Amino acid sequence: MDMPRHETGRSQTRVMLWSTPRALSTAFLRSIHTLDKCEIFNEPFMTAWHFGPERKYQPNKLISFLIGCEENYSYQWIKEQLEREYVDKDVVFCKDFAYAIDGNWDAIPKGYKHTFLIRDPSKVMKSWKERINCGPLPGMGLIWKRSVSFAMPPGYMYEELHDLFIHLRDTTGEAPLILDADDLLADPKQMMRKYCKAVGLTYREEMLHWEPEEKMKWHVAYSNLIADKIMGWYSDAMNSDGIRQKSKRSRVDMDSLPDDVREVVKFVQPFYDVLYNERLRLDCDIVDSHATFVKLKDQNENAFILPEKEISDDGRTH
Repeated sequence: MDMPRHETGRSQTRVMLWSTPRALSTAFLRSIHTLDKCEIFNEPFMTAWHFGPERKYQPNKLISFLIGCEENYSYQWIKEQLEREYVDKDVVFCKDFAYAIDGNWDAIPKGYKHTFLIRDPSKVMKSWKERINCGPLPGMGLIWKRSVSFAMPPGYMYEELHDLFIHLRDTTGEAPLILDADDLLADPKQMMRKYCKAVGLTYREEMLHWEPEEKMKWHVAYSNLIADKIMGWYSDAMNSDGIRQKSKRSRVDMDSLPDDVREVVKFVQPFYDVLYNERLRLDCDIVDSHATFVKLKDQNENAFILPEKEISDDGRTH
């Protein structure tokens, strides 16, 4: 893929990072934020899916009152912003969630290197359920009792992530780079070096350490900031001081998870496994000899049972 160039003739690196919520993607964006001359976009397509004029999700009355509609955030407008010239920047970087593209393939911006950040779905879904039930005040979870499927797309984020990967691979002729969150935590320096080399960024030691900071100079919608104030979506990453290495990989005890979380993990696990087999590997990893690309939706539909969703009067899924 040819990289855009400055008017001065210098090349400019443009990167998309596709992920799911609760997969360390905001911490990863904090790392990218340490680079000089970097233009950063945070979840514009997610804003379109939840709060834009073409939104697929109908928020509850409280959220609608606080946020309203992000009229600018059409899919076409977002594409135009991402494809604009940023002549004084060496890097243009956007982090977003794959489900938010919602099949609008024409909205995917041109001139970008596409990458994916994935995470074990048992960890993602466990964290997701905890977050959507914590609320801004102590005890809110006792009132809300939200199912893990709350505000989810039909494929529970992982099917959409898989489908976007397949689409990009088939249309560009190049398999997007995949980074796994557990690999990143196992050896942050090695994985960030590998990632930067693969996408054309200059690795710096500062990418692993930073000062906690609440306000970032990113392109981010007002609705995202309000949602963060209510739910604390970004708080862990903003209050962090770097990506810390974990000496031992943790595992989630599936038997300890609520029934709704286990059912969703069971549904999305095959999609994650396909992506995991194609990830950028640590030097100590043993390569799987049988890793193949699979169109999961073409398999026996009875193999994976989608947990039913209940729709309340205000349009929320539970």
